[in-house]
Amino acid sequence: MDRILEVVRGTWGYPGLRPLQREAIEASLAGRDALVVLPTGGGKSVCYQAPALLAPGLTVVVSPLISLMKDQVDRLRRSGIPSAFMNSSLDPGERRIVESAVSRGEIRLLYVAPERFGDPAFRPLMAKARVRAIAVDEAHCISHWGHDFREAYGRLSLLRDAFPGVPVHALTATATRRVREDIAGLLSLRDPLVLVGDFFRPNLHLRLAARRDQLADVLGVIARHPGKAGIVYVIRRADVDDLAQGLRDAGLSAVAYHAGPSAPARRTNGWQAGPMSSWRPSRSGWASTAATCASWRMRRCPSRRSTINKKWAARDATGIPPSASSSGRRAMRTFGEA
Repeated sequence: MDRILEVVRGTWGYPGLRPLQREAIEASLAGRDALVVLPTGGGKSVCYQAPALLAPGLTVVVSPLISLMKDQVDRLRRSGIPSAFMNSSLDPGERRIVESAVSRGEIRLLYVAPERFGDPAFRPLMAKARVRAIAVDEAHCISHWGHDFREAYGRLSLLRDAFPGVPVHALTATATRRVREDIAGLLSLRDPLVLVGDFFRPNLHLRLAARRDQLADVLGVIARHPGKAGIVYVIRRADVDDLAQGLRDAGLSAVAYHAGPSAPARRTNGWQAGPMSSWRPSRSGWASTAATCASWRMRRCPSRRSTINKKWAARDATGIPPSASSSGRRAMRTFGEA
């Protein structure tokens, strides 16, 4: 058995590799830059996590979402992989613990937000660490042409100067040719290996309909999928709160999730307390979360079977597949409506 397959089977229990994972892993181990575009659920994380176990040093993972960082780190730790994250959810004492572990070389994967690279205290920490590779997740956020452009990702253009000999891998679930070119240019990728997967998902069913009344539309979708759990994406935080309250008033189990509440409040609500394997429909027949796209996009919820985009919350067509396909990670029949 080759080393890559041995690590994947022994660490995660996967019987084999998914399409393009081997090519991405081998590029990282060879020190080559790469741009990897795989559908949600296509195994992008393994493309940088497996090399972190096969070669010494620290892999820095740039991620835009606190909830995603926690999900990933929790899963890695359960697999016995020393990993950590640094973001605004940590108090000063917790942050010092992580910094000490990184300085001692005890961490294999460190998840950070793009804003962290603007922190004067972060660069000295990275200078002490033996950085082996950098993975930029949700890399489409760096592009003005991407559907989720995020200004802080622009600072990542300095990565090449700060880590001249370190391979950079950019990963995303959605990128047109123009966005891919933008990502490669802004990150100064050197002769990158470009891997673009197949986005056909036979278990996903998409439906578009003209918007009339927001609450009535959502309740209509719920009625078509009784006994299911789902996510409703909207753009504005105020709309999230209003819609969640409207669903509760209709007798449904519903919560709001966005970046507005403080970190302690989000932990109190349970959304950063761990994986959502226990999230299930209530007695009323449906469990739902109203959320902004940026806040919820990558949250894992095994029971979720419906995704609703209200007010065309993905902003353009490239944003619909990631939000819908995140519901269908387990290859179960899933519905996306916009």
